Amino acid sequence: MPQARIGVIGVGTFGINHLRCFRQLGYLGVAELVAAADINEKLLAERQAEFGMPVYADYREMLEKEQLDGVTVVTPDPLHKDIVLTCAAAGKHILCEKPLDVTVAGCQEMIDVCARKNVLLQVDFHKRFDEYHLEMKRKIVAGDIGKVQYGYSHMEDRIEVPRDWFPNWARNSSPAWFLGIHFYDLTRFLLDAKGVRVWATGCKGKLQSLGVDTWDSIQAKVEFDCGACVTFDTAWILPDGFEAIVNQGIRLVG
Repeated sequence: MPQARIGVIGVGTFGINHLRCFRQLGYLGVAELVAAADINEKLLAERQAEFGMPVYADYREMLEKEQLDGVTVVTPDPLHKDIVLTCAAAGKHILCEKPLDVTVAGCQEMIDVCARKNVLLQVDFHKRFDEYHLEMKRKIVAGDIGKVQYGYSHMEDRIEVPRDWFPNWARNSSPAWFLGIHFYDLTRFLLDAKGVRVWATGCKGKLQSLGVDTWDSIQAKVEFDCGACVTFDTAWILPDGFEAIVNQGIRLVG
């Protein structure tokens, strides 16, 4: 079976993890890291020196010049849609970082176009594949904890993430989009259920005082069609001195 030929679009903070993964998959004979693209030419040069693949400042040039089977999209959230639509038009299969888009309409457009073009579109909801979460799934399916009645999850970033890493686009996102989406998806996967009713609230102020007009935190309670109610806490204003960049967890009770 031939290796899948992959191009990576976006080689920044998380994009480098995609580069490393596909390099490792190359050693295993599964996929080949063919090329990468990013608008940051200085960063591109650094990645080329480390990984040795051709690089492009314009991903569209990469699509034209390289023979690719698929791409991964690892850019800021608001940029996903245009890139995905362009790659779909070029007939490339797509792995997109979460969230797929920052609007429901945008997500649906991407899904519809990829379906028409007969290309695969997957969102990188990697928490489904964490061994701890897979064990939760096994126990729920086996009935080991009974019928899930309620649960709680939290995912929080240090304030440096919206303030220092992504200030230019954090105002077009939120902790619900950037963080909560992981656990919204994971909970649906674990429960094999869909949300039917939502109550949510949030707070603003801290990031606004730093010139980033977005939500500091968002809290939501979701009732699922299986009868379970799960609370989701998301925030990206943990203090700089917090011991880890991200603090996260999930608990489901039956």
